Amino acid sequence: MTSDNHLNIGNNDYTMGKVWHLVFVYGTLMSKANTIRSLSKFGAEAEFVSDTMTSSSSFEMLDLGHFPGVIDSASGNRVAGELWRVTNRVFKEMDIIEGYPDFYTRKMIPTDHGIAWMYYLPESASNNYHTHKVSEKQGVLSWLELSQPLSPQY
Repeated sequence: MTSDNHLNIGNNDYTMGKVWHLVFVYGTLMSKANTIRSLSKFGAEAEFVSDTMTSSSSFEMLDLGHFPGVIDSASGNRVAGELWRVTNRVFKEMDIIEGYPDFYTRKMIPTDHGIAWMYYLPESASNNYHTHKVSEKQGVLSWLELSQPLSPQY
């Protein structure tokens, strides 16, 4: 235990009796996406850690319309996103938002700032939706560069 009541055990973080998880997000949950789903809307139970990227270059990103999906790919790229620390309650709400396990699934992945959970599409699911691949820039995929504001333009 450190002086700020913080203890790391395995992949979980215990602070003041709460279980925390590290989560890598790359779409509408990002604070920069500025959507109603952004993790910044969860207050003190979601803490921004850093802008980061996946350490591995084994992903493709699909544009599913108003949100992206990532799939594993042997000839893929790194994914740009944000690393967040969230409480167990927010993590469970994220499962609901992301349709886990029926739509997205999740796994632990290495990022440039630590190992974190990431929601991704099983490759078989990607065939069921009208999508196109997000183009990479210098080996990095970024949905925010592609996405348009979700609010009406007057």
